[in-house]
Amino acid sequence: MKRFVLVVVGLAVILAVTWAGGQREVVTQRPSFSIMLHPVLYSATGGDGGLISQFEEEYGVDVEVVTAPLDGILEQTLLDFVSGTSSLDVFVYTDTALHAGLAQYLLPLDDYIRAAGPAYRFDDIIESAVSFSRFDGVTYGIPFRYGVYMLYYRSDLFAKYGVDTPQTWAELNAAARTITEGLRSDGIDDVYGIVFPGEAGQYLFEVYKTWLAGHGGMIADANGNVTLNTPQAITALENLVLLYRAGWAPPDTPGKPVDQAIGAIQTGRAAMNLAYSPYWGLFTNPDQSAHADSMGWAMTPHAPGVPYGRASFSGWNMLINRNTEFPEEAWELVRYLTTREAALYMALNHANGPIRESVLTDPEYLSRFPLAADWLRSFRASEPLLPGGHERISEIMDIVGREVSSALIGEKTPAQAMEAAQNRVSAIF
Repeated sequence: MKRFVLVVVGLAVILAVTWAGGQREVVTQRPSFSIMLHPVLYSATGGDGGLISQFEEEYGVDVEVVTAPLDGILEQTLLDFVSGTSSLDVFVYTDTALHAGLAQYLLPLDDYIRAAGPAYRFDDIIESAVSFSRFDGVTYGIPFRYGVYMLYYRSDLFAKYGVDTPQTWAELNAAARTITEGLRSDGIDDVYGIVFPGEAGQYLFEVYKTWLAGHGGMIADANGNVTLNTPQAITALENLVLLYRAGWAPPDTPGKPVDQAIGAIQTGRAAMNLAYSPYWGLFTNPDQSAHADSMGWAMTPHAPGVPYGRASFSGWNMLINRNTEFPEEAWELVRYLTTREAALYMALNHANGPIRESVLTDPEYLSRFPLAADWLRSFRASEPLLPGGHERISEIMDIVGREVSSALIGEKTPAQAMEAAQNRVSAIF
């Protein structure tokens, strides 16, 4: 009898353990994966309780959201890449961080895009933005947030001094001169015709890239030939340097960070600024800008023979780790966050840069951002200035930015600075 009782008890224990194990297995079958976002991008989704929470509820999955600046994202994904793991399943990269060498670590998305069908409307996503994450004809990323550089200006100063909205670089230079000289004649010494950030290195690289795009230049062509000493590249730098050396930009331009350049427009200490398109909200917010009701806009000026609106543009792209254990679920999250409905919601409610043409032409969006039609025109006229990217883009940006700075402060002529940039960047290539 004792043996029988022991056997029965033993079987009961085994059954209980087996049942409990089965219950645990059922619980862990709910897919759980991660996404790493820049904090600003997480806010754009609505943050806690926003689109990602809605996705979890609708699809019956758990999504761990991790936020970090770009450096942290790059560091963590690099660890995944070299170890062949997937601590991160979905993540975001800026356009400057993308290059063809990453393709081996990323999940190809073309089959998923085709399977999503016409309802997803992939062809509605801005093509020039998609091109940043397409290598050898294969798509590896979906744009999530993009903006294009635009000319923002004070229409009251333009009217006061009889200046028309500039469409060419010659007209931009003339406007900066006329307004600056007019202000001086009126005894106003602390307001300038134009402002731009001149901090050496990568900030100044972004500024120069805006002038380079509008002059029809490139950093390198599709074959990897560096093109920084071309006539277009040199003329672009000459026009940028002229604004400062002639006194039409503030004397503290070398070293000026981007936030101070934005502040100069908000406080009315400059008439023009070529800035990232989402900054329109900063310039037209009456709580943040002294001349919110007199801001105008135009596309980036162009040189002869260059399409009007060809501009520098940049943004963030969503990517999937090739080693993810949940490729289907990871793709569904990317798709969910980049649908037209999600893009419009984030653009209207969280100032996210639209990545779809239909959002940029949406009546409700246009009523609040009337310049969005010109954003779209500019996107269509633009292209990446470094096709395929480069794994050492940070070095390239720093080199170009420092050479531009050397021309700005007069250590080199624009031609000498661009020749030096050509040689140093070519060595990296």
